[in-house]
Amino acid sequence: MDCEVKILKTYDNEEKALSLWSSLIEEAHHGFFQSLTWITVWLSINKNNKNLMLIYGIKNDIMQFGFFIGKQSNVKHKLIPANRGYINNTGLERIDEITPEESQIVFRNGVDVDELGIDLFKLLSVDEILVNAAFSYDLDRIIDFIKPKASINISSVSTFQVKLEDIRGSKKDYLDSLSKNTRGQLRRSIKQLQHFGDINLDVARDVSEAKEFLNCIKSFHAADVRRQSGGFNLVDFMTFHEKLIEMGFPKKEIVLMRIKVGETPLAYLYYFNYQKKVYFYQSGINYALKPKPGYVAHWAAIEYFKNSGVDTYDFLAGDYQYKRSLSTSQLNVHSVKLQSDSWIAKLERMLRKLANKKVHYLR
Repeated sequence: MDCEVKILKTYDNEEKALSLWSSLIEEAHHGFFQSLTWITVWLSINKNNKNLMLIYGIKNDIMQFGFFIGKQSNVKHKLIPANRGYINNTGLERIDEITPEESQIVFRNGVDVDELGIDLFKLLSVDEILVNAAFSYDLDRIIDFIKPKASINISSVSTFQVKLEDIRGSKKDYLDSLSKNTRGQLRRSIKQLQHFGDINLDVARDVSEAKEFLNCIKSFHAADVRRQSGGFNLVDFMTFHEKLIEMGFPKKEIVLMRIKVGETPLAYLYYFNYQKKVYFYQSGINYALKPKPGYVAHWAAIEYFKNSGVDTYDFLAGDYQYKRSLSTSQLNVHSVKLQSDSWIAKLERMLRKLANKKVHYLR
C-alpha cells in the first residue's frame, strides 16, 4: 500500500482535523453524521479529550480515507485489562449519548478499499475495535479495511424509512402507500383530532425559535416518566444540540417544527436535513391529545417534506411499532466488535465462552 497512514490527536489540533475532514468529504459519499457541521460541533465538546484522534490516509497529497476514533482502557470480567478503540465515538458514556446514528469510515470516491487495509490493532495498540450503527455496505468496507482480526461479533437492529421520491413518482398519496390497517387508523385519528381544530404545521423561522422548540421537546421529555432518564437530562447533550442548531440552521441542515391542533401543540419534531434526506432525531409528543398523536404528527411532517422535495424520510435505528407502521422501507444497521489475536483478546473470548456455558447449564 503506497498510502501513508497518519494519526492526528484532535486535542490542540482541532482546526487541522477539520481542514483535513472538509477536504475528504468534498470527494466522498457520506451522510449528515459525517458532515462538517456534525463533526465540528462534536469536536468542540471533545476539545479536552486527549484520547480522541483522526486516523487518515494520504496519497499524492490527497486524502484517501478518514475516521475518528476514541481510545479507552478498562477492565473486563473484573480481571482482564482491555484497550479499546471506538470508531466515531469516544468510549465515554456521557459523551456517547450524543452518538452518530450512522457510522462509517469515509473513503474518497473511487478508492479500492482492499488496497488500503491497515492493522488498526497494531497502529493503536488496542485489543478491540467497536463500531456502532453501520449500514451493511459500510460495515463490509470497515471489516475489509481493518486487518487482521481474529474475531468478529455483529449485532443488528432495524431502521425504517419513507421513500418520498418513490411516492412522488407514483403520484399516490402517502397514506395510500401504508397498510390498510395503518391507513384506516390514521384517517380516523386525523378526523377525531380535527374536532378540536385544524392541524397546522409551523417550521422554526430562525435560530432563536429553533432553540425554543428544542426546549419544548425537553419539557415534554421531562413530563414523560418513560423518558426522564434520556439524553435531555445531560448538560453535554443540550450544549451539543444548541451549538448544532447555531451552526446548522443557517445552512438549512436543521429543521425543528411544531404541529398544532387548533392552538394546542400536538408535537414538536427535530430533524437533520442533508442531501435531500431528513433524519428524524427527537420528538416531544402531547399524549393528552388522542388518539395516536405521534402518528398524526409524523403524517403531517412526512407530507410537508414530500412537498418540499426531500427524497427520504429516515426514522433512524430502533424497532418501534410506529416506525414499522409509518415506513415504506426497512434496512438493517449493525454494531460490530472486532478483536485482535492478542493474548488478552484470546483470554477474554475463552472467559466469555465459559460464562455462556455456565448460563446454559444453569438453565
